[in-house]
Amino acid sequence: MNQEFLEKIGIEVANVNGEEILFTCPFHDDNTPSASLNTTDLVYNCFVCGGGTLKYLAKQLGHDDISEELKKIPPSIITLERQLFNLMDNKYQEQDIFENNFEKLENINNCPSYLLDRVKYETIIEFDLYICTSNSSIYNQRIIFPVFSNERRGFVARDYTEIKPQKYLFPKNMQKQEYLFGKMTGDTVILVEGVFDVMKLWEYGYFSCISPMGVTVGDRQIELLIENGIKDIIIMPDGDKAGMKFVERIGEYKDLFNIEAMVSITGKDPCEMKKSEVDQSYENRWDLNKYLIDRDKEVSHIDQILSMLTV
Repeated sequence: MNQEFLEKIGIEVANVNGEEILFTCPFHDDNTPSASLNTTDLVYNCFVCGGGTLKYLAKQLGHDDISEELKKIPPSIITLERQLFNLMDNKYQEQDIFENNFEKLENINNCPSYLLDRVKYETIIEFDLYICTSNSSIYNQRIIFPVFSNERRGFVARDYTEIKPQKYLFPKNMQKQEYLFGKMTGDTVILVEGVFDVMKLWEYGYFSCISPMGVTVGDRQIELLIENGIKDIIIMPDGDKAGMKFVERIGEYKDLFNIEAMVSITGKDPCEMKKSEVDQSYENRWDLNKYLIDRDKEVSHIDQILSMLTV
């Protein structure tokens, strides 16, 4: 898949570097192109939203027919070799990629003002946050958020200077869609997009709250919910178009969970909301399962009428 193909499905390509095509992510306000497609593996990644397969990208952009055709493309030899290597290397599955040069934030004086302006110091301690101040590290001047996939620990690195071209960095050898940030208690969890959303809701007393670190939710993340006994999901998206994509993606799992949605009438992201606004959204949450079932029935009914008209 080349630049011309991406442009035809509505992608704004910024640069081509070997097998990587850098492009502007269509799912959030992306002033600095933060997404890239690997033309060998046919997978894309956005440092803000996450990523997925090329066929998933095409489907999210409304090209269902193209997405179906992409399913017919066999994986490349290079991709098959990589998958085989990963299966044979058990250490890959157990790898803890958290780095030793991170400094744990155990003193309020070491916390960046960017962080303290957003959450309380008690919250920083609760979520075991770190910082990187090593000039030799690509994560220098970034807040380190530990994320987990069962016993494995990874991290997300967020710029606190507000001047770096990429706000978030993920380790190259970390499969982001296998990790979650936050805590799960009981059989109900609130699902939000960002790490600051999780921490702000924790401050407001919503302790069972997690983030997939973007609007894309991976199958492994869904498995983690099931393994932790989650039966009910309350999704709280950001107040933008990407947030609606987030809702649609979770809706694909309506047969596995009871899903409700809580949306702010102010259009704010959860981390920007006051406690009273979050409480109001929680009290007025609505049944996403029922909405999706009713919508599918309506679409099916319309399709039946159209088929009768074309006979």
